[in-house]
Amino acid sequence: MANKQRNSARKGRIFIVHPTLERMLLSCDNRKSVAFKVNVDKSNFADSCKLKKDLHLSTYARCAAAFGKEVLVLQVPQGLIEKIVEVKPHISGRCYTIQEESLTQLLNELFDLEATQLCKCVTDLFSEIKNVGKTTEMKLLLRHLAGALIKASEEYAE
Repeated sequence: MANKQRNSARKGRIFIVHPTLERMLLSCDNRKSVAFKVNVDKSNFADSCKLKKDLHLSTYARCAAAFGKEVLVLQVPQGLIEKIVEVKPHISGRCYTIQEESLTQLLNELFDLEATQLCKCVTDLFSEIKNVGKTTEMKLLLRHLAGALIKASEEYAE
């Protein structure tokens, strides 16, 4: 039994942010047109979207492209994902899924985003918006954003 646990730890695990390609395929009305976007036969496309053993990243990326998605591979320390977010095993048993909202929590923990970094990002965003134009609508948008940020910072400080 101990051998089996060591082997599974060595293999590692794959986590996919929900929805999986299989789920997108199931909710798709016209599979043929989606498969056509990446020049793949409909039956081969459906098979390629399934999370099966030894699925190549290039195949997964090609299927994702058909749905207008890209694939991001991110290595994280073992145990971090389950410590932060709820994990569900995929029906294939080959991977695990997490909800899209949970990805933000995970990234915050992983990269240890500080409030100062966030403020810098917001400041950079405001600079970009100002460079775009000084229309009345833009000024109004900036006022609303500034008010929302001040309110959020006050709530955060409490």
